[in-house]
Amino acid sequence: MLRRLASSAVFLTALALLIPAGGFAQESDYGYTLRAGDRVDLKFFTAAGTEISEITGERIIDRDGNIFLPYIGSTGVSGLNAIDVRELLEREFSAYYSNPVVDVTASLKVNVTGAVPQPGSFFLDPTSTIIDAVSEAGGTGTGIATTGYGIQAAADASEVRLVRDGETSIIDLTADNASLTASGRIRSGDWIYVPPAARSEWRDTIEFISSIVTLIAATVGLVLLFSG
Repeated sequence: MLRRLASSAVFLTALALLIPAGGFAQESDYGYTLRAGDRVDLKFFTAAGTEISEITGERIIDRDGNIFLPYIGSTGVSGLNAIDVRELLEREFSAYYSNPVVDVTASLKVNVTGAVPQPGSFFLDPTSTIIDAVSEAGGTGTGIATTGYGIQAAADASEVRLVRDGETSIIDLTADNASLTASGRIRSGDWIYVPPAARSEWRDTIEFISSIVTLIAATVGLVLLFSG
């Protein structure tokens, strides 16, 4: 019995050493280093469990890689991951609070434009994929979306353009490819453009002729109405 209890104690001690001080960090934040434009969501507690609202909240990392916080001022976080930021803030705020506890969640910024229902900028979890980003903007689907120029057009999900660090690549979101999930993760600062589907010349001609016929019919109708 004593041997079993001793083994359990050793296991629990080893487990405690594997858990970072201050609690669990978001699994999605491991390995991701923050950069300018990203967002950090902070929850700040005293050792007694009281949340400090002045520190809790969202902060956007400025172009110099800093966030501004009460008491400690401008703090550099660019190049750190969520665990690093948590340890940094717990250390800095220990001068004002005894054994503070900080929870940090990182979100990176991407832009989605083109033929999607809700184009714009989005803050997403670092594990999100390009498909997730497009879905956040309303997806492509089979319906009609309004582009940034106010033009209604169906989306072409097979020719999505990804602009990353000044380089453009074409991604086929319609492909049945598992790598879209594995290697298609977003990066901070990505710009994803969903182009409108190409319209055939024959279709445009038919619609043009149809509009002319409709206009002539309406004109004839008015003429008959007033001549009668």
